[in-house]
Amino acid sequence: TDIFRQVTPTERFRGRRMESCPATDKEWHRMRTGTGPQGAIKRELFSDKESLWGYSISHCSPQIEEMITQGEFTWQRCHELFAQQGLMLQKQHHGLVVVDAFNHEQTPVKASSIHPDLTLGRAEPQAGPFVSAPADLFDRVQPESRYNPELAVSDRYGVSSKRDPMLRRQRREARAEARAD
Repeated sequence: TDIFRQVTPTERFRGRRMESCPATDKEWHRMRTGTGPQGAIKRELFSDKESLWGYSISHCSPQIEEMITQGEFTWQRCHELFAQQGLMLQKQHHGLVVVDAFNHEQTPVKASSIHPDLTLGRAEPQAGPFVSAPADLFDRVQPESRYNPELAVSDRYGVSSKRDPMLRRQRREARAEARAD
């Protein structure tokens, strides 16, 4: 072994007793921004508005994981779960998408970005061929919440990174009064 070999930070060294390596730029970016549709991630980071993808991840992904691990995944239960959050699972071309049930103008989200097992190839062997949502789904299942595109992401987590306009106005007026004196 050559103990003097230089290992650049972007290279993974697979030697013995060398488990800790610096993360590559790509890995660091993924840890910082997460994985998902890049447009949705940028919307949440820069405009502080919740995307349909973020809403679906926070409201549906844990329940889908629970259904799959307990072996209770069926298309009917999946449709009911999405309907409780005001969403719909639909087949589009050769895959599945999640759409806002009350606003069809909203760009749909690929279902596999919400949960990796929500693809036709992975879900159909367990649940059978895809069955579309019944027409009376929202008569039977009342939505507990709905997606609001104007809702800030920071409202979910507590303190907003956005400046408080009222506090800024008060401070600006106080500085103007101090200059006038």
